[in-house]
Amino acid sequence: GGLTRAQVRYRVDAGVWRRMAGKAYAVAVERPWPPWDMHAMALTWPDATLHGTSALRFWEPQAPLPGNEPIHCAVPHPRRPQPGLVPHVTTVDDGAAVVREGIRIQRRTDAFVAALAALPPRQAESLLAWMIARRKVTVEEFEASLSGYRPRSACRRLGAYVPLVASKVASRAELLARSILVEHGITGWQSNVLVRTVDGAAKSADFLFAAARLIVMIDGWGYHGSRQAFQVDRQDQNGLIGAGYTVLRFTPEDLQRRPAYVVESVFQVLRWAGSPMGS
Repeated sequence: GGLTRAQVRYRVDAGVWRRMAGKAYAVAVERPWPPWDMHAMALTWPDATLHGTSALRFWEPQAPLPGNEPIHCAVPHPRRPQPGLVPHVTTVDDGAAVVREGIRIQRRTDAFVAALAALPPRQAESLLAWMIARRKVTVEEFEASLSGYRPRSACRRLGAYVPLVASKVASRAELLARSILVEHGITGWQSNVLVRTVDGAAKSADFLFAAARLIVMIDGWGYHGSRQAFQVDRQDQNGLIGAGYTVLRFTPEDLQRRPAYVVESVFQVLRWAGSPMGS
């Protein structure tokens, strides 16, 4: 706006303005609007692309991503970091980006892959479970994004997630549960199926035996271990029981150390429901 640095500094020191990120400022009394981060990036680096976790947050605001993160930007050539902005020197092709309000944003699945590569393994698997359970990604989309991901050094670790996406199970524990069911000839189930609670809310069942109205849930700590998740799980279970479902819950330890207990528990409910698999 034609102001000098001293004039800008005076407004910040006086509390009239506050720095959002990079070279972007806002009136201090106004609350940040949802896409402020991508506007701050574009005002600072017009040739940048919103990237990785920052781009995924644009597409999926409810995803389990770290809070209070800097804004991750893909830039075509090196430059100095700015407050609140992290530059990543990488090319985002036109086919891998969309333009919103004149600002380039990495496409959702590509942003998802970049976020998985950047996050620590525990947080990455939590994000993966969230995306799979809500049917946010297909194996075809995931493999296509993975094939074009750079740097290639991360692709080996990311490639281990392909079976989880392909099988539509939300965690390694669910993949183990799937193998136990198959090994013991237990059929008639689907994985990660949306069901309705007694009040009509849609919930994802890890494994659903529709004929027996049996739901099997796998309680991994990475996804269910917080106090809030514990509370939500109990409310969901009550809602599912109210809708006429039987709900069995198993932990990864049950699957690893007590698979016979898991199998017999499932068979007992199937026998009680009159399912042929329970014979």
